[in-house]
Amino acid sequence: MVILGTGKTTVAKLVGKILSSLRILGNQATFVEASRETLVKKYIGHSEETTLKTINSAIGGVLFIDEAYSLSASSDGDKRDFGEEVINVLVNQMDIHKHDICIIFAGYKKEMLEFLNSNPGLESRIPFKIEFEDYNENELFDIFNSFLDNTNFKLESGSEKILLEHFKEIKKKANFGNGRYVRNFFERLKIKQANRIINENNNELYLFTIKDIKNTIDSFQEITIEKNKIGFNAF
Repeated sequence: MVILGTGKTTVAKLVGKILSSLRILGNQATFVEASRETLVKKYIGHSEETTLKTINSAIGGVLFIDEAYSLSASSDGDKRDFGEEVINVLVNQMDIHKHDICIIFAGYKKEMLEFLNSNPGLESRIPFKIEFEDYNENELFDIFNSFLDNTNFKLESGSEKILLEHFKEIKKKANFGNGRYVRNFFERLKIKQANRIINENNNELYLFTIKDIKNTIDSFQEITIEKNKIGFNAF
């Protein structure tokens, strides 16, 4: 199974745990999570051995591999990378254990489609592909409100419109993180609010003001600008 798009990791884990608890594939309720870091090793033979052990530990249950596309690409461009060997083992074992294990691959759509094409036998062995659309700005605001509900924080009147407009614009950015972005935004908002309270000697400890929100938005934009400055200028 391949799960693409928004909420992929959360959904994959839920599906995996449901299948495991129902014991559809065997008497064990096994859920094993793996990644490039746990499967790809530095020496010849180690990646195959580790992958086989990981697969065997998930027999009768579910093996979940998040950001699976990272298996087919070395982050430092090392030609000796053994990610391809991991994929070869997975393809082989998917045939051998097709009745007693469910392997769930999760990742971003574009990268996962490239991953499926990285091995001639991989895509044909994956019968189910599920894609979830990105959240819209209203859904992102609902996620933000869920963080508010779990705390004592409140929003200053007029903040909702600013947040909705920001979420609408930020969605257009490449590699937008959806729910993860909202979580990061909320955590940084708390820092900006705390700094303001200290500077103003203010005692409204649980109020997010419009100023706090605008400062947080500006801080994310500053990070983007700094990233764009890295490299050489063309003359």
